[in-house]
Formats: sequence, structure tokens, C-alpha cells
Amino acid sequence: MNNLPTQELTDGGSHVDLTDKQIQALQPKQLIDYAISMYTCGQPVQLIMNQCGLTRTRLYNQMRKRGISPNRQAASMPVTLDNELLSLYNEAREEIGALKFQLNEARQHIADLEAR
Repeated sequence: MNNLPTQELTDGGSHVDLTDKQIQALQPKQLIDYAISMYTCGQPVQLIMNQCGLTRTRLYNQMRKRGISPNRQAASMPVTLDNELLSLYNEAREEIGALKFQLNEARQHIADLEAR
């Protein structure tokens, strides 16, 4: 496991779960790569620290070196985006309902004209 390529730790950007034994066998750089992949996938920092044996400071410093902000405030962005998408979805449903109503009225009007 010591020579596991880094890309196998992240599986194309998503986190790959490793056993405790596999984590202990990782080289220091691989361990940091694995910890950062856990962080970017939303794992709690305390869990990362416990599993990888890294301190919060070391994890955050390594993230900063790679241009990743260790600020969890960004984690609320998906919730905000989800709320915005839900709002847009509800507006679209209302619009579709109004258009269906107009379509039914137009069909009824056409049927009335054809009946004359």
C-alpha cells in the first residue's frame, strides 16, 4: 500500500474510503492527499484528524499550500444554492400551471369555434 498512486486515493476527485490499516500504511504525502480528499468531500475535521492522525494546523497548512481555503463557511453555499434552485423550481411549476390553464382555455375556444 505504500506505493499507492495518489490518484487512486481520490478516484477522480471523489473520496475513496480506506481501512485504518491502509491509512497507516500511507506515505506522508499520500496521507495528506487522502485527508484533503476527505475534507473536500465534506467529512468532519475531527473525523479526519482521528483517522489520519494529523493535527488541525497541519491539515489546514497543507490545504493552504494547495490553494484550498479551509473555511467551512463555504459549506453553506450548497444549502443556499439548493434553496435558490427550489425557489426557481417552484416558480417554474407555477408558470407551467398557468400555461396549461391558458392552453386548455385556448383549446376550449377552438372547440367552440369549430362547433359553430
